[in-house]
Amino acid sequence: DKANPWYPIFQADLLESAGRAADAADVYAQLIRTYPDNTDYVRHLIYLQTLAGNPQDALKTLEKLEKKTGFSPEIADKRHILYVGLGENKKAATELERLVNAYPNRLDYRHRLADFYRQLPDEANAKRVYADILKRNPQDPAALLATGKGAANNLLADPNVPMDTKIRELMSKLLAYQQKPDPTLY
Repeated sequence: DKANPWYPIFQADLLESAGRAADAADVYAQLIRTYPDNTDYVRHLIYLQTLAGNPQDALKTLEKLEKKTGFSPEIADKRHILYVGLGENKKAATELERLVNAYPNRLDYRHRLADFYRQLPDEANAKRVYADILKRNPQDPAALLATGKGAANNLLADPNVPMDTKIRELMSKLLAYQQKPDPTLY
């Protein structure tokens, strides 16, 4: 029965289980042509395209999904991961920048962007993002630590303090912040 989507879904599941993700993706592409408004099928197609080693196809499908549903953290995250996998770090950073711009009060997105810049390494951009975080929350422990500001950094820089003491002090500060974050920042 062609009107019943469960048969092709079952077929795609069998193909995926057999290690034939590209064939399963073809089945989902057909499902999307039949049911164009079902975004769950589109999301699964992106997964299968990635699993099949076709990240460029997954990026194109993500673009179509964004046109249909609008920008979202889910789309930005998936694009970011795909671009990192392709070694396109500038585009990966752009996706995190879009996320930061779309949700300016979410400091966790800013931290992700700064951390990504530090991993590249791109210290200039990481410092720029951390400075922005500190403008929004001057007591942000991770930003203070990353920029070398605050009492925790004096402790970390002291060569006479044993490493286990440094870690214990830093963990206590992070745990205290975790238990009592500033709710206006989220």
